[in-house]
Amino acid sequence: MNESPKLSPTEVDPWRFCKDGQSWEIRSDVAAFPRLADEFTQGTLLCRVLGRVNQRGSLSLQLAVSGEVKMTCQRCLNGMPYTVDLERTLYLARNEAEMERLDALPGSDAIQAGETLSLVELVEDEVLLSLPVAVMHAEGKCPV
Repeated sequence: MNESPKLSPTEVDPWRFCKDGQSWEIRSDVAAFPRLADEFTQGTLLCRVLGRVNQRGSLSLQLAVSGEVKMTCQRCLNGMPYTVDLERTLYLARNEAEMERLDALPGSDAIQAGETLSLVELVEDEVLLSLPVAVMHAEGKCPV
């Protein structure tokens, strides 16, 4: 069996990444993402992470992931197309109290960041959190 190469963790200093306005972009087969390969049978994802500092000095990561993938229908166990299309702004928090404060703001999501952050794992986390609990064809649409 031919295994697809896995993506390297791509670790960054999240604080520097945001302060310097750095970016990371990759187009890759889903099989290259260690944790996404278990969810998707095939497809390609375009992933982009941008570091930002807003007017108040808050650091954030703007994350966008899109692509057409195949998942397994939980009703008939056949493949079915699924569109991944997510955009998130994640504010960096140094501790749990700061994370709770940022999460309380309307439309705000925060992550507690340390000295390093794996961009591949960040993308995997956000994609996995966006998936429905059970993926199924519409009622009566499963292939015979």
